[in-house]
Amino acid sequence: MTWRCCFFLCFWPLLLVGCSSGPAKQAVTGTVELDGTPLAEGDITFLPQAAGGRPGGGRIRGGSFATELENGTYSVKVTAMKNVPLGPGEPSVSGEKEKLVSIIPARYNEKTELTLVVEGPTTKGFQLRSK
Repeated sequence: MTWRCCFFLCFWPLLLVGCSSGPAKQAVTGTVELDGTPLAEGDITFLPQAAGGRPGGGRIRGGSFATELENGTYSVKVTAMKNVPLGPGEPSVSGEKEKLVSIIPARYNEKTELTLVVEGPTTKGFQLRSK
């Protein structure tokens, strides 16, 4: 076996692995406030607007989030829930005294108006209003 053949057999797989890793991801960090107060806990989801893009997201803790996304334009969904007491006469499934409700308006999740453009490492603040 010649040295060229050995070189080809040893290094060709490494070149293929390096080429197949997909598009580069960028660090995306930021903050989320609801009515001027950092959102204590929740989730943030980034949905690519272009076909074939990969979604991403993560947890919001103490008003901050961090994730990695490919370059592109994303629709942004923010969700957060809290327990509230059941109203008088409100039925419960199995004796619960509380129910879980969303504290984020639909315009920031199911019917989101939020977008984010990623063209490299990105930092973004989202100021949400409950009304």
